[in-house]
Amino acid sequence: MFSCKYGYFSNDGYEYIITNPRTPKPWSNIISNGKYSILVTQTGGGYSWGKNSIENRITRFVQDSILDDFGKYFYIRDEDTMDVWGFTYKPFDLCGDDYKVIYGIGYAIFTHTYNGIKSTLKVFLSKDDRVEFYLFKLENLSGIHRRLSIFSYVEPYLSNFPEENREFDKLFIKSRFDSKLNSIICNKTFWGVMDKDGNYNNREYRYKFFMTSLDKIVSYDTCKESFIGMYNSIKNPKSLREKYLSNKSGKNLHIVSCIQTHLNLNPYDKKETSIYMGICESEDEIKSVLIKYKSLNDIISEFQKFKNYMRGFIDEEIILTPDKSIDFMVNIWCKYQTISCRFLGKASYYQINKGVGFRDHLQDSMIFLNSKSELMRKQILMHGNMEFIDGRVVHYFLDESEYCIDTNSSDDHLWLVYATIVYINETQDFGILNENLSYLDSFIKDSLYDHLKRSIDYSLKNLSERGLSLILKHDWNDALSNFNGDSIFVSEFLYLILKEIKPICEIMNDLFFINKITYYIEFLKNSINKFGFHKKWYLRGISNGIKIGCCDEDKRIFLLPQVFGVISGVCDFERSKNIMDKVYELLNTEFGLKILNPPYKISNKDIGYITRYAEGIRENGSIYYHACMWGILSFILINRIDIAKEIIDKINPIRKSDKIDLYQIEPYVMPSSVEGDYSFDFGRGNWSFNTGSSVWFHRIITNFVIGVRGTIYGLLIDPKPFKEWNEFSIVKKYRDSKFNIIFKRKNVKYLEIYVNKEKIVGNLIKDIKRNSEYYVEVYFK
Repeated sequence: MFSCKYGYFSNDGYEYIITNPRTPKPWSNIISNGKYSILVTQTGGGYSWGKNSIENRITRFVQDSILDDFGKYFYIRDEDTMDVWGFTYKPFDLCGDDYKVIYGIGYAIFTHTYNGIKSTLKVFLSKDDRVEFYLFKLENLSGIHRRLSIFSYVEPYLSNFPEENREFDKLFIKSRFDSKLNSIICNKTFWGVMDKDGNYNNREYRYKFFMTSLDKIVSYDTCKESFIGMYNSIKNPKSLREKYLSNKSGKNLHIVSCIQTHLNLNPYDKKETSIYMGICESEDEIKSVLIKYKSLNDIISEFQKFKNYMRGFIDEEIILTPDKSIDFMVNIWCKYQTISCRFLGKASYYQINKGVGFRDHLQDSMIFLNSKSELMRKQILMHGNMEFIDGRVVHYFLDESEYCIDTNSSDDHLWLVYATIVYINETQDFGILNENLSYLDSFIKDSLYDHLKRSIDYSLKNLSERGLSLILKHDWNDALSNFNGDSIFVSEFLYLILKEIKPICEIMNDLFFINKITYYIEFLKNSINKFGFHKKWYLRGISNGIKIGCCDEDKRIFLLPQVFGVISGVCDFERSKNIMDKVYELLNTEFGLKILNPPYKISNKDIGYITRYAEGIRENGSIYYHACMWGILSFILINRIDIAKEIIDKINPIRKSDKIDLYQIEPYVMPSSVEGDYSFDFGRGNWSFNTGSSVWFHRIITNFVIGVRGTIYGLLIDPKPFKEWNEFSIVKKYRDSKFNIIFKRKNVKYLEIYVNKEKIVGNLIKDIKRNSEYYVEVYFK
C-alpha cells in the first residue's frame, strides 16, 4: 500500500517494507526503551546510545548521509569456499534480488537470499534492560550441506560526544574475553561527563560493555587493526581470510567487538540463533542479563514483550477515516516517531547529539494523553524542577548527568504552563498542581501551581515599553539569536496562556492572581494589536531600530505571528481571515507553508543566525513542519477546512511516493522541514524523525479535525471534517474511560450528539464516570 520505487506500507500500516537498499538518502528506524536506543538504516548502518546520545554514546558512528557506511555489521562465511557476505547490504554493497528491510514499531528485519542461503536478521531491544538483540535465521536452499560462520563487527566507544580524538581515547579502554561468560567485556576509565562536583574528565565510565552469543564463541578479536588489517576496510577485513580471529584483547587498542560462531545446515534445513550486546553497571548485572537471556526462547519472548510494550503506546487510540494515509500517520507513525525518537531516544540520523529540550519534550509528552497520561504528568514535574526562583527555566538538559543549559529563552517557561493546562484539560488531575517541586537556585520548595505562576510572572516582568514580550536571548525560533527587541509571537503565546489558565486559577480560588491576569489579558491584546500589527499582518519582532517581518521595511512576512494571532484569539475574526489570506497568498507553496518569505540573502548579526542559513533552508524560508502545523490549525479555526486539507495533503509524507526521488527521505515519518522555493532543491526533505511536527499533526487531526478534545469541564465534540469525510470514527481513552465515537454526515440543522443512545444538550459530554465505556454517535451537517 502507498508504494514507491523503494518500498511500501503493509496493509495494516504497522510496517514499512523497503525493497531497494539504494534509497535516495538513508532511511532509518529509531528504536528505544528510554534507557537504551539504537538507530538502524536500510543498509545496516547505525549506532547505539544510552539515556542520551551526547553523554553516553555506546558505539561509534560517522554521520555521512552519502556513504552511510558506519554501523554494526554481521558477516556470513562459507567455511568450505571462504565466500563472505552479509546479513545487510553494507558493508559489501551486496545483496540478493529479494532484499527486504521491514521497519516495524520497535524492530527492524533484514532478509535476502544470497549464495544459496536465505538469511533473516531481526533487530530489537529488551523492554527493561540496556540490551540490543540480533536474532538470526539461516535457511539452506542450496541442496548441499553448508558449514557457516557468523562474525560480528562493532566499534564500542563508551563515552560522550563528540568522538574525535581516537588516539587519546584508546588509552583508557580495556577489553577482555571471559570464556566462562562466553562474552567480550570492555570497560573504560575515562568519561568526559561532568560529575556532581562540576568536574570534567576525571571519572570512570559507569557502565561495562558486553557482547555475547547463544552459541559458543570459537574466536574473537577486540583490535581493529588485527581484524581489518592496515589500510584495509570493513569491506575486506583481513581476519575473514583466516580460519579464526586473532583472540586479541587488552589495553591501548582501537577497540572493536568481533566474535565468530559456527553453524551447520543440512540441505533445506533452517536454524535460529542470536548475538546480543549492551551495557550494565556491574559484572554481576552482566551475569544476570546472560542468565535472563540464556536461550533462544528467552530472546524470542523478549521480542514479543518489547513489541507489546511499544504497541501499548500506539493502540489505545484509533481513528478510522476515508483517508488511509492520515489514518496510518495519526494511528501509528506519528505516535511512534514522537515516542521512540523524540521522547525516548532523543536522537536521529541527522541530529546525533541531542538531550532533553525543555519546550520540545513538554510538547512531545502530549502524545501520551491517550495511552499513558502518567508519563506526561511525570514529564511536567521533571521540568518543573528545572525552574529558577525568578520563573525562568533551563533551555536544555542532559538526563545522564542532569547538566543543564540556561539560555534565557523568552518562551521556554511558558510551555510548562501550556503543557500543564493541556494535561489537566484531558485528565482533570488538579492534584498535580499541589505537587511540591524544587528550584535550581534555591532551597525553597513550592507547589507546581506556584511554579506556573512564577513562570507567568517572569514573562510579565519582561515586557517592553510597548507592553510586548521581550525576546530575551531568543524565542521558539532559536535562530533569532541576536535580536534585541520584542517578540510578537511570545506576546501572543503569553496572551493565550493567560486566557487558558484563568479557569484553573478560578478553581484554585486564587482571586488576586485572577485579577492580575485579567488585567494583563486586556493589556496584552491592546499592545499586540497596537504595536505588533502593521498594515497587513503581524510583525515578527520590533525594537527601537528594527521591525522584523514588516510589509514596508523588509517586505517580509513570517508565518508564526500570523498563526498565533489566530490560535491565541488576540485578533478578531475579520482580521484572522485577512492575515490568513495573506499567509495563503505569500507563504503557500506546492509543498506546504513556508516559515517566512522572502528568505534572508544577507547576514545580519543584529537579527541572528537565521540570516546565515542558505536561502530556502530550515528557518530561513523552508516549509518548516512544526510551524506549518500551526498554520493548518489556524485555517481550521477560521473554518477554511478546504485550505487545511490542501496543506495536509501537501505535507503528508505518505503522499510523497510520486516525488520520492525529489523528496528523498523516509515517507513514513514527518521531516523537520522541506526546502523552500528559493532553494535549488525545492521539495527536498530534511532532517527526518527528530521533529516536534509529529505530535502536532496527531493533535490537529484528532483534536480539531475529528474534533474531540478535553476541557476541564468535560469532553468537547467539535468536528471540522473535510468535505470528503461523510463518516469517520475515533476510539480514545479519556479520564480512564473508553469512548467509541462515530461521526456521520446527515441532514441535520445543528450538531446532534447521542451518548449511550441518549441525546445531550450542546456538544460537551459532562459527568464522566471513570473506568466506564461510552458509545457516542455524532451527526453533523
